[in-house]
Amino acid sequence: MSVYLITGSSGAGKTAVAEELQRRGYTAYNTDTMPEVTSLYDMATGEAISLQNWPPAPLDTKRYHWNWDLQALRKLFDSGDPVFVAAITSNTKENLHLFDSVFVINPTVETIMHRLITRTSNNIGKHPDELAGILESHTKSAAMWQSLGATLVDGDQSLGEVVDTILCHIKSGPPG
Repeated sequence: MSVYLITGSSGAGKTAVAEELQRRGYTAYNTDTMPEVTSLYDMATGEAISLQNWPPAPLDTKRYHWNWDLQALRKLFDSGDPVFVAAITSNTKENLHLFDSVFVINPTVETIMHRLITRTSNNIGKHPDELAGILESHTKSAAMWQSLGATLVDGDQSLGEVVDTILCHIKSGPPG
């Protein structure tokens, strides 16, 4: 079984890529929308924060971490071959060893800003301080991801081209 991580900053297009992979018949998960796999933790107390008690924006990323539950994440790996996981978590880097390859969707800052400001699926990045933090982190991340062996994928391409690029890198045809 092969397991692939699709990551990138907020607004990079991870959710859309996971949905397109599913549409094409692949097993793909957006763990950001799976509270049984990914949760917000208050690092001061060690407790998980429910959606009803989500702290107000801007989120203090020094206090709150968006982490995978590794046991729950590993259960997803048994659901198909290959398995794609789309996410960015506070504990992504230390768990890269769980994945056969890592793909980082890397659009321009302008594209990320437009996507965050106009998206309707959630409010992450809409607060000016959150937006500034996401954009700052994004501008520093490409070299870091490459140093970790990740493959950068041009996130300004069409959705189909992004998915085709990822599939080309794993040399995988359609499932089945």
